[in-house]
Amino acid sequence: MSKTNYTKVEEMLDQGMQKIKVAHLLEEADAAGGSHAKQAQAKISQEKSDQKEAPPSHLISSIRRDLKILQKKDREAYVKLGIKKNYLKKIIETPEALTPEELETLKQIQEKIKVFKEELKKTLPPINDEVIIEAQRTKHINKRYNVNDKWLPLQ
Repeated sequence: MSKTNYTKVEEMLDQGMQKIKVAHLLEEADAAGGSHAKQAQAKISQEKSDQKEAPPSHLISSIRRDLKILQKKDREAYVKLGIKKNYLKKIIETPEALTPEELETLKQIQEKIKVFKEELKKTLPPINDEVIIEAQRTKHINKRYNVNDKWLPLQ
C-alpha cells in the first residue's frame, strides 16, 4: 500500500487557521477602537452608496456576453433590438472615450436586451425534468458497452 502525502492538506489547514486568527484579531481591534472604527465603517459605506452605477467596462462586458448568447438563439437579434452592429462595435472598442450620451445608449441597449431575453424565454418550451429523465432512461436501457452512439446498430 502506498503512502499518502498530506502536505497540501496541512498547508491549506494552516492557511485557513491563519485567516481565522486574522479575522479574530481584526474583530478585537474594532471592539477596542470603538467610535473610530464605526466612523471609518460609516465612511466606507457612504462611499459605496455614492458609487451606484457600475463602471462602463462591466456594462460593456455584459452587453457583449448577452448579445453573443442571443445571436446564437436568434440570428436577427440585432435587427429585433434595433441596433446596428457596426455602431455598437465602434462604441465598445473605446470604453475610455465614452460620452455620457453613448453611456445612456448602452444602458438603453441593456434594457432592450433584458426585455428581449424575457420574450425569448416565453417562446421556448418549458423544460420538464420528467421528460428528459424518461428519454435518457430509454436511451440507456438499450445502450451497449464500448460502442459509439454514431455507429450503425447491429442487425
